[in-house]
Amino acid sequence: MDSPLPFGFEPDEELAGGYCSRVWAMGDRVLKVPWRGEELDSGWQAALALQGRGGPSVHHHDPTTGALVMDRIVPGAPLHQSGLSEEGMDEIFAGFVSQWSGLPLEGMTPLATYTAETPHRALRDELLANSPPPVFLHGDLHHENILAGPGGSHLVIDPKGLAGDPAFEAAAWLRNPRDQSRESGEIEARLERRTQFLQARFGWDPWRMEAWTLLTLDDPADPPDPDTFWDDLTQLLRRRVLGA
Repeated sequence: MDSPLPFGFEPDEELAGGYCSRVWAMGDRVLKVPWRGEELDSGWQAALALQGRGGPSVHHHDPTTGALVMDRIVPGAPLHQSGLSEEGMDEIFAGFVSQWSGLPLEGMTPLATYTAETPHRALRDELLANSPPPVFLHGDLHHENILAGPGGSHLVIDPKGLAGDPAFEAAAWLRNPRDQSRESGEIEARLERRTQFLQARFGWDPWRMEAWTLLTLDDPADPPDPDTFWDDLTQLLRRRVLGA
């Protein structure tokens, strides 16, 4: 950045950022400065809410920009590089979700707002019309947003801070990691195993999980790259959810 960073932060290095923010490190702290999306408003509020519930400690925050200074997560490897089995990673995901029951919804972005631009308006409206009572949602809980912490622990980063159907939390999880095997039949078998696990753990409806996943993937303005896992999964979900 050309101008001084917030909070007088003088970084040692810039880390890989996401689609919505830039991140710098200085010693055992990181500075996150969002530049678009929910992380500008509800994201920083979600980060505050997740302290002590799976998220890093926040030392400074600016409500006007969404900027945050937080503990740096070390060693910081993403969950899919942990060497854990798929079942083991599912358990870690579920453990985080279980911690967030009852978190306040004030300041979170309603799911209706977050999904307002989907091309699948009829499907979205159906899901919203029949949604159970809203809950706090991380909104982007997947393997690259769950990092290895000290002593074998794991911590979550980059919450969007949404409020809505509990089954929406499965969407980012089911479409990741992006480097999954694409062998014939494996994608559908893995999808069914994971939705069955989440249904047994939380009571989430498998069709709703798959429908929300489709809504987060299938955008004609920004389609998945052809001949990739996300492209394969989108085609599969169109058949399973829409009968297309």
